[in-house]
Amino acid sequence: MSADPSFGRLAELAAWHERQADPFAHPFRRRRVLQEHRETAAWLRLMIGNRAAADPERLPLVHSLPVHAAGRWCKRYGYRCVTSWPTVGVVVQRGDEPPLVACLGDTLLWDGHCITVLERP
Repeated sequence: MSADPSFGRLAELAAWHERQADPFAHPFRRRRVLQEHRETAAWLRLMIGNRAAADPERLPLVHSLPVHAAGRWCKRYGYRCVTSWPTVGVVVQRGDEPPLVACLGDTLLWDGHCITVLERP
């Protein structure tokens, strides 16, 4: 196994744990086992989101992104960020600049001077 696991494999593993945590699919599993699968899936999704937030030039707004990650990412460039996750997305603003609104699936881009929004295709 490589030192840098792909996001696809982590997402697949998280989805597998989420399926294992479904009490209707596995009605005879103990509650503790179901909870362990839920917690493992949440931890894997958090790891994927935190890794995405580490990129200094782009921040994809994905469902697994921790709520605070967008705010921290924007703050490093002097922006205020209001997060309404996961339904609307984020609103970012710096000084007197007009606010930018980004939704789930969009990507925030830093070009060295300002943040822009790349809308989902």
